[in-house]
Amino acid sequence: MKTLIGGEPLNQLLAEHKIWLAEQIDSSGKQLELVDAALSDCHFRELDFSCAALVRCTISNAHFDLCDFSNTLLIETVFNNCDFDNCNFTKADFQRADGSGCRFRAANFTRADLTDCNLSGAALEDSRFDWAWLVRTDLRYAILLGAQFNETRIANAKFYNKNYSLLFKALAQAAIEEMVFSPKGDKDSLA
Repeated sequence: MKTLIGGEPLNQLLAEHKIWLAEQIDSSGKQLELVDAALSDCHFRELDFSCAALVRCTISNAHFDLCDFSNTLLIETVFNNCDFDNCNFTKADFQRADGSGCRFRAANFTRADLTDCNLSGAALEDSRFDWAWLVRTDLRYAILLGAQFNETRIANAKFYNKNYSLLFKALAQAAIEEMVFSPKGDKDSLA
């Protein structure tokens, strides 16, 4: 069962994390660590979540604008109906996370680990995946208009988009080991 957190308790945790980021050594603050927590109906602007641990959380109906998630653990976290505008996910760990159907506009996923991450149907316009790991990542029906994949490692990732030329143009600079191009996400129903 997820522990619902919000309001003043969440604000206190974020304030302690801010102090921890500023001081780290001998800090009176504390690194933000949320495990099996639920956040809902939140709006965050220009907050620094870097180096936080948000593990196995469920985040619903949230909007993040200009937030920094660099080096953040987001392992097995589920995002429902969330918007991320101009957020930084550099070196973030999205292993087994689910952001399907969410909107990540102009997000920076440089060197992020998206192994086994579900981003099917996600809007990823103008996002950067430079040097990111997309291993068994599900990107079927994702909107990739303007997305960049320079030196991105793609291995056994699932892609499908009816606009073949747009998809392959976006992936031209990626290091593709193997990818599945199928609406069902299997090798047997190639389009």
